Amino acid sequence: MAKAKTKIEEEATTVIESAEVRPFGETGPTQAQIDAWKAEYGQIFLAQYHGDEIYIYRKISRGEYSALTQEMRLDARAADEMWFESYFVSRVLLWPENITVDDLNDTMEAGLSSSLYNQISVICKFNTISEPIEL
Repeated sequence: MAKAKTKIEEEATTVIESAEVRPFGETGPTQAQIDAWKAEYGQIFLAQYHGDEIYIYRKISRGEYSALTQEMRLDARAADEMWFESYFVSRVLLWPENITVDDLNDTMEAGLSSSLYNQISVICKFNTISEPIEL
């Protein structure tokens, strides 16, 4: 006969099970991973395409952006706007994991980097989405 679980064991099991939940399907990140990103980066954002294709990204700080542009000055490929967008996106993309600038340029759909770059630019306030108000 199976031993009944104590309240502490039941709560621990619930925590473990909820951490293993994948809110965006079997191939998406676990809830524990999402919670860890939120703890590390604060706000995180989701872009969803074609129903089940998801990308999770974070904001970039002014300091990170400054460092990124300094790095880019040393790389001749940065003169190519599409390469720059892919590089920028690869730096803030959390999911799918381990996506490189080469992945974004060589194996992903043609407009993906630009679409993600535009969304990230809006949340980082590089591009405003409303007209200024004249006073």
